[in-house]
Amino acid sequence: MLPRSPAGGSQRRRPVISAWTESTSIKLVVAGLVENMPWYVDESRPFIPVRIAVLTVSDTRSLEEDRSGATLVERLEKAGHKLIDRAIVKDDIPAIQEHVTAWSKQEGVDVIITTGGTGFTGRDVTPEALEPLFEKTMDGFSAIFHRISYEDRNLHHP
Repeated sequence: MLPRSPAGGSQRRRPVISAWTESTSIKLVVAGLVENMPWYVDESRPFIPVRIAVLTVSDTRSLEEDRSGATLVERLEKAGHKLIDRAIVKDDIPAIQEHVTAWSKQEGVDVIITTGGTGFTGRDVTPEALEPLFEKTMDGFSAIFHRISYEDRNLHHP
């Protein structure tokens, strides 16, 4: 998924990945952060750390209580990537869009990861906030997250 560039603008586009963290063991598909996935990694190529901003969307958590955001930060840093910024916002479409749009224009941010606000309550609006910002979607990408969560929770075993 790529953020839309402003009309006539030539700003660099950055991927925005919405990481659903219902899984008891959060795993990311960002530059090799997923462990034990069956794809080929060319070890002969140099590792290039990614500069990441993490946005948690929650009406009930503060930054200090944000376990999913903290876990994302811990894992991305452990994988050798760099946290550029981290924030928490309420389930509010304009607030979510403002943070993501600002980070997508920030030269030092390569990737934006969001967590939270993806449930079924009326207040959970992360997908609705982010979708208008994209000019392309990668439908298969969400299928990977669904499969990881499914396998992680052992839902495939009776």
